[in-house]
Amino acid sequence: MAAQEIEEGRRFHIKTPCILDRDLTLELGRPVYLKLENIQPPGSFKIRGIGNLVKTACKNGATHLVSSSGGNAGISAVYAGREIGVRTTVIIPECTPPSVAPLLKKKGAAEVIVHGHQWSEAHKYAEDMVSKDPGAFLIHPYDHPAIWEGVSSIVDELKHQLPEPPSEIALAVGGGGLLSGVLLGLRKHNWQDAVRVTTLETDGSSCFFQSVQAKHLVTVEKITSIARTLGAQTPASFLSSELSNPMITALTVSDREAVDAQMIFADSHRHLVEPACGAALSYVYCKRLRDKVTTSTGPLVVIVCGGAAATLEAMSNWKRLVGLMRSAPLRCVVQSFVVVSMEGLHSPQPHHSLSRHHPHHQHQRRTSGSTPGPSQRPPDPRHSATPGRHSQPDRKHEDFKLLIDPFLTSNRAKLYRYKGVVPNDPTYPEVILRDPRTKRVRLFDRLEEMDLPVPRFKIDKNYEGSPPPVEVTVMNLNDNVDKAFFSDLVNKYGETDEVEVYRHRVTGKHLGFGRAVFLE
Repeated sequence: MAAQEIEEGRRFHIKTPCILDRDLTLELGRPVYLKLENIQPPGSFKIRGIGNLVKTACKNGATHLVSSSGGNAGISAVYAGREIGVRTTVIIPECTPPSVAPLLKKKGAAEVIVHGHQWSEAHKYAEDMVSKDPGAFLIHPYDHPAIWEGVSSIVDELKHQLPEPPSEIALAVGGGGLLSGVLLGLRKHNWQDAVRVTTLETDGSSCFFQSVQAKHLVTVEKITSIARTLGAQTPASFLSSELSNPMITALTVSDREAVDAQMIFADSHRHLVEPACGAALSYVYCKRLRDKVTTSTGPLVVIVCGGAAATLEAMSNWKRLVGLMRSAPLRCVVQSFVVVSMEGLHSPQPHHSLSRHHPHHQHQRRTSGSTPGPSQRPPDPRHSATPGRHSQPDRKHEDFKLLIDPFLTSNRAKLYRYKGVVPNDPTYPEVILRDPRTKRVRLFDRLEEMDLPVPRFKIDKNYEGSPPPVEVTVMNLNDNVDKAFFSDLVNKYGETDEVEVYRHRVTGKHLGFGRAVFLE
């Protein structure tokens, strides 16, 4: 493309609609607008900033563009390079999904190089490549003034699209290119003191949220969120002076909340977006955040940043992953302990708050004259309420604990131990654990002697006081869930003593089970 055409204001992005969502407006009691950046030609808002940077670089004589992003920034760089007629090379780390390299080549990348275990190593390789090529220019994913200037065009469009200035803008933050551009745009139109900005990140990719808390730019060591395009480890340098800005509110959401939001958005508006975009949408779709959203009555604009990785298959995978894993503590085997007095008429009370979520933990009142049900069956005949030789329990056995475990024996209470005494007496019924897998999901035709994640009772001979640790068994884990990932997941609910993901002891095949023992 001729330099004259570049000078004439060639742009690579389109002016996107800003639509009023009437359903959300009724629900939240304030006008809610959605700025649909997901319909940009490369699939995300990134083309605004990356396109402006590419144009700036080519005006200054660049003949080779080098990007270190395998995400939306890299796709936008390839798109702009192809449109302007400049060769583009993309460097991606080894952790990038295998489908990315073919996609980049299909979009027009001259070369895709895989280097390094993480983005920082790929970016360093890109810097070295640019330093050796006088005509090359490095396209940073988010940290460049030309990117922020390009992104500020979103606010330019909002000024003409809205009937009145917004009172709040909600957006997702990864590295902070979008946030930096919006803040710059607000200043251009003198809105910086009138428009609040709410930022949304997922719990596992929250470098800006952590920076706000620390009051300085923070570099996170590891990204654990499935929202990979929010996976910057350090925020943009522009934001170093914005960490104490009273007009900015930084929030985080879970992966599940982000994916739930993108699914609701897909149902409501028939658009597919990535979990990174779902983080921003969760501000209006997540019930947990409703109190924060309804504090104002002025117009709220949610920037739907998009994402080129959103396909039907990807949406299904994201939904399956967070649907089984994030909600697992509410669906798995939770060992709920109940204290029952043998001498009084007391209603059992659960010791663990987790137990009230489990539909199978039904705690029933037992009276001295009632007939015990399946979950009330006494562990030994000598503790029966009927008259006889053992009608009165020994004082040291006055209290005992029951375990209701639906995965082992549906709705049946199991004797755990007596207060202060280990139940090693052979007259007590032995608790025999079985393979918790249903026939439908069993991997073998017969039961095998294996270390399956069934409850392992930790018994001390002089037990009294607070109940033993909660043990949680999670079923239906994806095959790619390893111990490290599972540990990161369960540690969000409390400090753990033991964590294990189970594999076949001979073949090493993933069994789909995980178990965690919490310290408290």
